[in-house]
Amino acid sequence: MNNTQVDYRNGPLFPMILRFSIPAAVSLLITAVYNIVDRMFVGNFNGTSALAGLSVCFPLSYMMMAFGLMCSAGGSTCFSLFSGQGDTKRMNRAFGNAFVLVCGFELLLTVFLLALTDPLLQLFGVTETACPYAVVYYRIVALGCLFQGLSQLFCDFVRVSGKPILGMCVTGTGAVTNILLDALFIIVFDWGVAGAAAATVTGQILSALFGAFLVLGGHSQVKVSRDIFRPRKRLSANILSCGFAFWVAQMAMGFISLVYNSQLGRYGGDIAISVYAVISSIMTFVIMPASGISQGIQPILGNNYGSGSYKRVMQTFRLATALSVGVTCVIWLAVLIFPRQINGIFFVQPISDLLATVLSVVLVWQEQRRMYAKLPA
Repeated sequence: MNNTQVDYRNGPLFPMILRFSIPAAVSLLITAVYNIVDRMFVGNFNGTSALAGLSVCFPLSYMMMAFGLMCSAGGSTCFSLFSGQGDTKRMNRAFGNAFVLVCGFELLLTVFLLALTDPLLQLFGVTETACPYAVVYYRIVALGCLFQGLSQLFCDFVRVSGKPILGMCVTGTGAVTNILLDALFIIVFDWGVAGAAAATVTGQILSALFGAFLVLGGHSQVKVSRDIFRPRKRLSANILSCGFAFWVAQMAMGFISLVYNSQLGRYGGDIAISVYAVISSIMTFVIMPASGISQGIQPILGNNYGSGSYKRVMQTFRLATALSVGVTCVIWLAVLIFPRQINGIFFVQPISDLLATVLSVVLVWQEQRRMYAKLPA
């Protein structure tokens, strides 16, 4: 679908907002699901200390998302503005410069995280019993910074090219891979937190590869050439300026998580950290739909602002605000009404007991088959 087929300036506004916002919200939720799914498997199969070790690394995921979102959201915003102006050359340069910025920031972040592993984990509030688990998970996940940023970049640029569902599939590919490999690495191979981290990074790599295939394969409006990757100071500054709000929001959430973990580790231990991990995971599901709506309306706002349709920009803003408040209120009510059921997803006994029962039945059935096979005819 080309940009000309998406009538940003005259098409029905509310259906268009839904069309772009739902996949964007799902994409952000999928990005958050990486860490949440790891918590669910580790919490159910490796115990409280392992879950606490994984949970103190949660600020790490916010840092990774912060730099990736700053570049991808800023770049895709500029892309939409230039699209509204009909400037294809600057559209392509917006992608190229955002790509360079993502690679630069995420590689620097990887070096920074690996060089300061012990001090940062102490800052995150790791306890003595959770520290071995945290170190293993932290070091493996830090290696995935670049792929996390690239998958978010490709997702955003495919989405603002008028293909929101396909953009959602970029992050969806990695999430499905992460879930399947979590089950394999943690349940079957018994790799614990190392398996959870390996599943996360593998999922991010596949997301980035699929996103690169879409962009480089002509499934977006980006036309790739060597020239678009040449850094341009003014364009890069505009990208960072447009995406800076996303960086601040993600870093703020990471800082809040860091403060809670450090204090809970000091005064409550592993159990307190694990409980907060569950609560923060639930809060992610409350907040992310609103963030997705704000990202989903970017191409609509950008195209209309770039073309001078300021009245439609304000109409989009008002409708999106009402939708965001409504969706958040519905999720908030669900959390208030069903807290026990939602919390139960993350804790140990229900899934473990069910799988143990199934495994026992299978073993008994196999033993009976062997016994019957030995009986004389």
